[in-house]
Amino acid sequence: MAINLVEGDTKPILSMTLNDSTGSAVDITGATVTFHFYNLDTGTQTNSADDDCVHLVSADGTCTYTWSATDLAAAGDYIGEVKVVFADTTIQTVYGTLEFHVRAALG
Repeated sequence: MAINLVEGDTKPILSMTLNDSTGSAVDITGATVTFHFYNLDTGTQTNSADDDCVHLVSADGTCTYTWSATDLAAAGDYIGEVKVVFADTTIQTVYGTLEFHVRAALG
C-alpha cells in the first residue's frame, strides 16, 4: 500500500512503528533513527542524507519524520527506508520499504 502525498507539502508528519521480522517492536532507546527517501524516477535520495527521526516512545519503536520543504518538491514515485544505529554502533535497516506516490499540486 502506498502513501499518497502532494508535491510541495510538508505535512502530514510521518509516524512509524519499527518492528523486527517477528513483528516485535524494535527498542530504539539510545539509537539514532534515520529516514532515507528516494525518487524512483531519478534514482536519487531527495532528502538530506541521514535525516533523523524523532523518538516518541523508544521502547515501543515509535518515531516520526517531518518533511522538509524540498523532500516533496517533485511529483513522482518514491520509496523510503528506515535505518537504526544503536548505541553500541550496530546497525539494523528495516527490511521493508515504504512506497509513496507524490502527485503534482494543482495550485
